[in-house]
Amino acid sequence: MSVRIISSGEPCGGVIVRCDGIVTGKELVEVNDTVAHEPGQRYQLWDFTDADFVQVSFDEIQKLAIQDSSIPRDCELQAVLIVGSSRSLENLTDTYETFSKRWVGRQRQYKTEMFETLSEARNWLIENLGISDLD
Repeated sequence: MSVRIISSGEPCGGVIVRCDGIVTGKELVEVNDTVAHEPGQRYQLWDFTDADFVQVSFDEIQKLAIQDSSIPRDCELQAVLIVGSSRSLENLTDTYETFSKRWVGRQRQYKTEMFETLSEARNWLIENLGISDLD
């Protein structure tokens, strides 16, 4: 599978997902179903830096947004971070943001942020959430 959870939960309340090779929307939806039920998450970091291609439909992006809007209320999700630099990934991020805010009705006020490198995402986590223990 080209999409897999590499870290979750303690010590910093984050879920890190690594994507590589050819990534399909079906894989993203399957893994995100698990991610959406992870207890105690403050952030999700989706790393697409090793992805060669991301193939996802509008319906699949909407499913991702619906999954994230159903995260249990006791989780304090503050951010969904997407790391990668392709134009298709920018489109995916923009569409996810639109679906999660306008069509699904975001239940929480978490941020969606996109970064070109993991270093930029880690710096954002340090500056905005006070999280520095990533790995």
